[in-house]
Amino acid sequence: EGYALCEWLRDQGIAAFLLKYRLCREEGSTYTLEGNAMDDTRRAIRIVRSRAKEWGLRPDRVGIIGFSAGGELAAYSAMWPKPGDEKAADPIERVGSRPDFQALIYPGKSDTFTVESGMPPVFIACGYGDRADIAEGMASLYLKYKAAEVKAELHIYANAGHGFGYRPGTETAAAKWVDRFREWLVDSGLL
Repeated sequence: EGYALCEWLRDQGIAAFLLKYRLCREEGSTYTLEGNAMDDTRRAIRIVRSRAKEWGLRPDRVGIIGFSAGGELAAYSAMWPKPGDEKAADPIERVGSRPDFQALIYPGKSDTFTVESGMPPVFIACGYGDRADIAEGMASLYLKYKAAEVKAELHIYANAGHGFGYRPGTETAAAKWVDRFREWLVDSGLL
């Protein structure tokens, strides 16, 4: 999912960075989602935002896309952001970790997702054939965003399950989610 999607994003004129975060659900792992994996996610957002001008990017358009467990991290990055600390010795820690938009692609564990007014807009995609807690959970999550008046778009692909990812050259509806994502970015004024 990662490298091919980064190339596609680049081709759309979008700078992309691939995060390799500490896995917390691997057998024998001592890492935690709320601690280590979220620290990695927040740090990545802060690095991009703190160096955005240097790289010719807009610091107010730093978004996050996540698949499966990475989708959970993408969602939590909007739910549990850390503000910047202007007095921090590390200049990267001086900027906030909240993304400006999020794309959640078949994220798991959605029963723990909370939504509040003022959160960044979200694009959600999953497969009808995915686990019930994901497919049904994304429908419920969309309604939470709507109730909080946070812009959200939801796609549930009828003939897809978990892990449809990004596969160039595939002609299924689910494989075209990237086109819907690009349209959403344009409609949202982000691209």
